[in-house]
Amino acid sequence: MKTVAKFKLLWCWLAWLQFVSLLSLITYLSLKPDHGDIFVSIWDKALHVFGWFVIGGSLSAAWGYRRHYLTAIVALWCYSVFIEIMQQLTGRQLSGFDMLANAIGCSLACGLFLLLKSLWPSWFFQFLTSKNK
Repeated sequence: MKTVAKFKLLWCWLAWLQFVSLLSLITYLSLKPDHGDIFVSIWDKALHVFGWFVIGGSLSAAWGYRRHYLTAIVALWCYSVFIEIMQQLTGRQLSGFDMLANAIGCSLACGLFLLLKSLWPSWFFQFLTSKNK
């Protein structure tokens, strides 16, 4: 296997491993029983934006150069809504503002990725999207 193909395969696996790990962590933190009033409301929303921005960025690294990227980002936001709904089963409250903060984080990650994609040379994304041979 050529060095370039090995690098592309490693990139793909590491990007997906990072995404799944971060998504698992956020899911755990979101669904664990109520932890009390640790964060002031404004900081809670900032943490939602930051957390879902990081996960959206991770998804961008793992998926962004493929087709249907925007669908993947929307699916990620839908998953965040599902987590918010499931929080009611753990004694926590459903929050529309949390859902909005999650959507903002995912959207910022998507926007930043698309901006970088337009600024980086086209060969970089052609390198990532070509088949491993």
